[in-house]
Amino acid sequence: MQIRENDWILLQQPDGYLRLCQVKPDTCIDLARYGVIKANDLVGKSFGCVYTVTKQGLEVCTKGTTEDVVVEGDLTMRTNDTIFDDNSSQKLSHDQIMLLKEDMEAGRLSPDALIDTVIQNSESFERKNEFAKLKYKRRKESKFARWIKPVECTVYNLCLYHQLRDATRIGHLRMDSLSITLNLANVFEGQTVLCMDETRGFLLGALGKLNQTGMTIALYDGQYHQPYQAEPFMVSDALYSVSFDSLKTKSLTPMHPESNDRFKLKYARMERALNAVIHRKCTSLVMTLLDGPVDDQKFELAVSALQLSSPIVVYSPFNHLLAQLYGRLLSDPRFVDVRMQEPWMREYQTAAGRCHPMMTMSGHGGYILSCTLSHECLSVRLSAEDHTYKKLKKIKSLQERFSKANVLQTGFRVETRFHRQIQAIRHHPVHVDRVRQALCVLDLCINAL
Repeated sequence: MQIRENDWILLQQPDGYLRLCQVKPDTCIDLARYGVIKANDLVGKSFGCVYTVTKQGLEVCTKGTTEDVVVEGDLTMRTNDTIFDDNSSQKLSHDQIMLLKEDMEAGRLSPDALIDTVIQNSESFERKNEFAKLKYKRRKESKFARWIKPVECTVYNLCLYHQLRDATRIGHLRMDSLSITLNLANVFEGQTVLCMDETRGFLLGALGKLNQTGMTIALYDGQYHQPYQAEPFMVSDALYSVSFDSLKTKSLTPMHPESNDRFKLKYARMERALNAVIHRKCTSLVMTLLDGPVDDQKFELAVSALQLSSPIVVYSPFNHLLAQLYGRLLSDPRFVDVRMQEPWMREYQTAAGRCHPMMTMSGHGGYILSCTLSHECLSVRLSAEDHTYKKLKKIKSLQERFSKANVLQTGFRVETRFHRQIQAIRHHPVHVDRVRQALCVLDLCINAL
């Protein structure tokens, strides 16, 4: 895939950091100590290729980088016990290295030649094992190399970009936490997803990229909303927005008769999103809590737009923001399978014959609260045995039709689940939690008909 004009891209630098930029024609992109490049030179270049930054422009790096090197050889016998970091092993002085660096910036010396010179004047380099040698080359490459690698703005790369730059912008939403959130929300193409986002549009943009043929509706306060203003590189036609005021009144502010075509198109999109919310066509609800606990009235308005058996997923970097909502969901009979979890991840550096955890890694991935919206009749406690038995009898009739089918979103066979529920009701007193779970599965079967 090639870069086009006005595309948003990520540029990977030798030190591992990512730089977000837009390829605007006839402009320059500042790479700090790695130089300045023209945006026109990036047009037509391929993602994933390494390009050397020179005064003449960008040239394809034929030698490659240390990222592509695979360590080979005996890594288990040699150790670094006899090597001491006392700055005495380098024969070149600081002034000599600075002179070499000035020659490199003037174009008289290539970055690879400078790195090779520093390595040749290191007395301890040959005593290192192969893995330590590769680490040493990477450190020198991050200081002296002049290359960039264009990277596509995918959800994974953008999440990594925010983690390296400022994780507080997206509420410390790590990639594993984002993956679990999207998985629990059952987001895929063609769905209608509700989103209450506080991550400056990042989560909303991620939902839009995964659901480009469906609708991702952002709920907001006020009259005007630009949910993806901070993330313009994640804009897609699948993103919609509806205000809570319009959701309360179930109507939009009348359009001015002299409005232009652009506003009429925007107004039509708002009407489409509002109709989907009013007629309960939304299949999941995804929320983030960063500034404070969720408002009860707004949460009820969002839940009222969901279909039956729709998943609800809430992410927050602080557990005390989810504690109040967690207790409320547990006490409300409309919600089943209420769970709160804390993701945990450890990164490893691997090589042939050994692996070791990374020396620096993220120690916090936030908290995720999830549940499933069940049948509306569960808002009233079920205590009548005849009413319960009729419901379960209806489930038994559906069991015969779906005896060999798996119920999606649950992971167990229909016949086994229904058999257990019916046996529990026939031989034991009525248990409200069992009835909730049975009716939740009933909703799934009814939607599948």
